[in-house]
Amino acid sequence: MTTVLDLTKEPPDEAELSGVQEILVHHGGEIDLPPLGAAPSLRSLRLNRARVPDLSPLRDLPLERLSVTARDGDLVSLAPHGTLRTLRLASAGTPVSIAPLRDLPRLSGLDLTSAEVADLDVLADLDGLRYLAMRPDQWQASTPPPALAAASLKGTVTLGAAIRWAVGLGGDTGNVVRHSGHVT
Repeated sequence: MTTVLDLTKEPPDEAELSGVQEILVHHGGEIDLPPLGAAPSLRSLRLNRARVPDLSPLRDLPLERLSVTARDGDLVSLAPHGTLRTLRLASAGTPVSIAPLRDLPRLSGLDLTSAEVADLDVLADLDGLRYLAMRPDQWQASTPPPALAAASLKGTVTLGAAIRWAVGLGGDTGNVVRHSGHVT
């Protein structure tokens, strides 16, 4: 069942959100997140083109997947979060600090391809990270997390450059597979 809500008008009530597990917000305006507290089953939240001034209302939700654009480089209000497993991060304007990701103990997947990141060195501290997607310039400026099991190189690169990148990560290039799309 699909429910369509207009969050730009009246906030949804508890009855509308009680069983909702996934929400997609596609809006160019500012979104107030506290009404989502009425969605105790929310597992996935995608905020596309939405300005979110404060991520702290998400801390008490059982979110496992989040796609968000960080405004003014601030993720501090998201951490700590005990259930978040995958994060697709974009930035608007100011480069975002990913230092608060250290306080996301279950984070295992991270996509930074749409983000300008101020502190890529933090990635080396994310021991639980198993999947990481970044652009070529981000890979060159960072040290991969120690337990990385899968990596994605996003952007326009030649096959030769992609193979050199894989070799740099310690990958076996004997059976090279080229993939386009998303891994979720």
